[in-house]
Amino acid sequence: MVGGAVLCIFCLKEAPPSEEHVFPDAIGGALTIDRVCKTCNELLNERADRGVIQHPLVRMVRAQLKIPDRRGNTLDPFADIFGKGTIVGDEPRQEVIARRDPLTNTVTLKLIRHRTEKRRPDGTKDVEIKIDSRDADQIPLIIQRERKRAGLTELSGSALDLAVSRILARGLTEVRHPVVCHQPSFRFTDPNRGMLKIAYELAWYWLGDDYLDDEGAQQLRQVILSDGPLDDPKLPKIPGSVSVGEVLPALVLWNHIPNVHFAMMNCLQKHVGVAVRVFHMLSAVVGVSEEPARYSHLIERGYMGSFVKLEPVSRTVSESTLAAAIGDLCSDRRR
Repeated sequence: MVGGAVLCIFCLKEAPPSEEHVFPDAIGGALTIDRVCKTCNELLNERADRGVIQHPLVRMVRAQLKIPDRRGNTLDPFADIFGKGTIVGDEPRQEVIARRDPLTNTVTLKLIRHRTEKRRPDGTKDVEIKIDSRDADQIPLIIQRERKRAGLTELSGSALDLAVSRILARGLTEVRHPVVCHQPSFRFTDPNRGMLKIAYELAWYWLGDDYLDDEGAQQLRQVILSDGPLDDPKLPKIPGSVSVGEVLPALVLWNHIPNVHFAMMNCLQKHVGVAVRVFHMLSAVVGVSEEPARYSHLIERGYMGSFVKLEPVSRTVSESTLAAAIGDLCSDRRR
């Protein structure tokens, strides 16, 4: 670190550090590093992490475990699939949004604000805005916004109160037992770049700064930071694979522990590989280096691999050697 700056492990430039979650924060990833600059951090959040955290299978587990986002909100899988709908037979088209109450497990509908304009014969316009009764406190703001849009001055306090009173005096229109048409949707995202990013950061975490000059690291950076498809022939081919919905063989020993993140690194002959699992939904095995001789601790006879386990709900991180992690599994099964 020089003058408060660090060498970013992605752009390789000196810059102020930022907190980077190796496994995204939105999935309970508590393992952090400070060697990613703010610019790269924001870029990777959009370009890489989003593909992992927004994948439907991952969102399902996030909702099940009630992992909050940065605003403290938890996901509603019901709203993901059946969120917006249209009231059948309503003219003009009126949309509602469905929400499930986590306490009562009942589904409620809320009217989505709808604005229509009707032009009169004299050229003036009538504006009608439908809102849900639970948004009645927004009426003053809506009035002032519409007046501004029409080029009119804002109403004074008393005049605004009178206008709101007139609107409320008209009463509410209640729609009983509406028939709502939903079109369930599943938005699949590509988690590959995000899984490669996790593998790269773990490789640096376990191998140190010597890894930044490794040819495997250079290729991974090029792929992760690219903004095009990963199968672009101009990009290097990264050895390994990413699996969705099925855990790869390198991680099957931990299949009985579903809602936890795991990662490991091991050296086999001339290949260094990192295996990553996000919950029990995404897994990857990535070849991160073919130069193990660069790292003295890898070629020492006593090297027993690296292992990390992250509990997303408690946000705890446990680190050990891979050999010790496997030994713990064997001990658990003998009990």
